[in-house]
Amino acid sequence: MTETTDPRSLRHKDGAFRALWGFDRALYAAHLKRLSPEDRRSRFHHAVSDAWIDEHARTSLDGRGKVLGWFFEDTLRAAAEAALTGDGAAAEAAFDVEDPWRGWGVGSQLVARMLLWARNRGARRLLIHTTRGNVAMLRAATHNGARFEFDLSEADGVIEADGPTLRSHMEEARLAQEGARGLADQAARRMRAMLKPGASGA
Repeated sequence: MTETTDPRSLRHKDGAFRALWGFDRALYAAHLKRLSPEDRRSRFHHAVSDAWIDEHARTSLDGRGKVLGWFFEDTLRAAAEAALTGDGAAAEAAFDVEDPWRGWGVGSQLVARMLLWARNRGARRLLIHTTRGNVAMLRAATHNGARFEFDLSEADGVIEADGPTLRSHMEEARLAQEGARGLADQAARRMRAMLKPGASGA
């Protein structure tokens, strides 16, 4: 079955997408550390340690690019990063979804949202580098129009982007508002949990 016909592919709606900010560094690092060694290599193109991940989470949320997360039951389970190339003609993007949540359509949504972000900043291509064995990522990117070239173990993909329009900017604004509501809801749930009798051990 394909992602468009498998009912699981709509389960991304059970979670919430939102931008990640500096105060999310610990959440982002914890998410990346849950990736398996092979998933880490696919995501970062080489083996990485927990200490390396801590530094990456610290520097990646400095506002120079875009980091988007997907939360399930208030835990970060998938993320995407994108940054414009030096000339601004393209954006390089990387994606990861924790294994139990693959097949839910989360990866495809992350690719689509990062493509929109790149498009609205004038980039005409979204570049994706992954491993040949990362079937879920290849499927999610291809679903959004990616064309891949392969070597023995690596895969380089390109998605052509249309130019920005009023409609595309309005769509990005709508998604940003959706993410802001999700962040507010998360904060409210955490506050209620903190105020719940016995939560502090008293």
